[in-house]
Amino acid sequence: QPALRVWLQQGAGVGVSEYQQYMARQCAATICDWLYAAREGEAWLEGRWGREPLQASDITVLVRNRNEAVLVRDALAALMIPAVYLSNRDSVFETPEALELQWILQAVLTPEKDTALRRALATRLLGFDAATIDALNNDERRWEQRVEEFAGYRQRWQKNGVLPMLRQMMINYRIAESLLASQGGERRLTDVLHLGELLQEATTQLENEFALVRWLTLQVESPNSQATNQQLRLESDRHLVQIITVHKSKGLEFPLVFLPFAADFHVQKRPLFHDRQAYR
Repeated sequence: QPALRVWLQQGAGVGVSEYQQYMARQCAATICDWLYAAREGEAWLEGRWGREPLQASDITVLVRNRNEAVLVRDALAALMIPAVYLSNRDSVFETPEALELQWILQAVLTPEKDTALRRALATRLLGFDAATIDALNNDERRWEQRVEEFAGYRQRWQKNGVLPMLRQMMINYRIAESLLASQGGERRLTDVLHLGELLQEATTQLENEFALVRWLTLQVESPNSQATNQQLRLESDRHLVQIITVHKSKGLEFPLVFLPFAADFHVQKRPLFHDRQAYR
């Protein structure tokens, strides 16, 4: 295969939206063809140890912004190809998992409050549906068992820390297994573990468990996307096509790169250049 391939949309002229839609579909279709060829043993990369089958994680799509990323992600999803998009502005506290962890921690601290406990049980992480929660509401003995269970989590939190408590809850409710069995579950599991680490780290600077919940609430309400430790992690998405901003890709290398929107640019009226003498 050639090292560089260019797509040209037919027609005398097209609008930006039409161009972007076409290029997103073309990009997704080409990726689909490559992955199919890899499964048939017809697409590979030449590595240090010889030929290695092409994998989704070898493919990276570079975009300028979130809007372009959504176009590519949706086009890939239409072909049943999972992908992940991360940008420098994404904070883990902006994810649904952050809000759900906030509700769960509130219930652990005050399990005797029925509203807090019901809200925690209804999260996607714990997975109780409306019928199950309604059955608990009408069974005092089973409800008290849940209250005692969460009181036990509170004791473990106070004794061992928030992260060991969350890990125990994840085991009891099989959260990792449930997430990995769902669409985008690996991404969500990474976020949950990341949040647990940040909570444990924040514990060392706060007075008690209630202060930690207040801290988490503030982070969810006003996430700091510039904080490096809050930015979404890419490590767990090794089996997915990666969609990354051009800015974030600086200094990185990828085996197979797609740049579907290269022709969408703004003409500069004034040229920009670097003056080595004046450093400007």
